[in-house]
Amino acid sequence: MRKWLLIWCCVLLCVAAPASVQGEGRYERKEYTLEPGTVQHIRMELRDREIQVTDSPDEQMHVIFYENTKEYYDLTYPAKDILEIQWVSNKSWLDYIGGKAPEHARTVILQVPQTSLETLQLSTTNGDIVMGNTAITRSITLESNGGNILLENLYPAQEISLTTKSGNVTGTINAGYDDYRINAETKKGECNLPQEKSRGEKQLTVCCNHEDVELQLIAE
Repeated sequence: MRKWLLIWCCVLLCVAAPASVQGEGRYERKEYTLEPGTVQHIRMELRDREIQVTDSPDEQMHVIFYENTKEYYDLTYPAKDILEIQWVSNKSWLDYIGGKAPEHARTVILQVPQTSLETLQLSTTNGDIVMGNTAITRSITLESNGGNILLENLYPAQEISLTTKSGNVTGTINAGYDDYRINAETKKGECNLPQEKSRGEKQLTVCCNHEDVELQLIAE
C-alpha cells in the first residue's frame, strides 16, 4: 500500500509541476540599451547561461536576454561608470522538474561599440563564452565553469585572463606572439602555449582544468 501511495505522489508531482512552469515560466525577450560613454566597465556573473559578445550594430551598447518571474537579471550601478549584471533565480525544487529553460533563453548577448569599454569581466557556469573582435582597451577577464571559451579574432587588450574548468580555451587573438607575456597552466589537458614567456608589453594568462588550450596569436 505504501509503495503505491509513493508512486501516485510522484505521478501527481510530475503532472502538476510542468503546468506550473507553463503558467509562470514563459520567457520574455528584454533589451537594455545604453548610450555611448555611459559606462566604462562591465561585470557579468551568470549561471547556466551562454554569453556572446559582439560588435554593436550602432553606436549604442545593448544587453539582450530572456527572463521570467522565476529567472531574471539584476542590473545595477555600483559606481557611475560600472554596470553589474547578475543572474537571479527564485526557483523552488518543484520548478526544476519541468527541465531547463529553452535554449534561446539560456543565452545573453552583449553588443559593444568599438573602444567604448575599458574593462570587461564575464563569469558563467555550464555555458560557453564566445567573444568576437570587440575592442576592450584595458582588460578582459573571462571565466567559465563547465563551459568553453571561444575567441574569434579577439581584440588585443592590455591584459587578458582566461579561465575554464572542464572546458576548452580556443580561438585567435588579433596580436603578434611577441606582444604578450604569457602564463599558461593546464591540468589534465594539452596546451599549445608556453607555460611561461617573460617578454612582451601586454599580459596573457590562461588557466584550464581538465580540457585543452589551442590559442593562436595572429596580427592582421
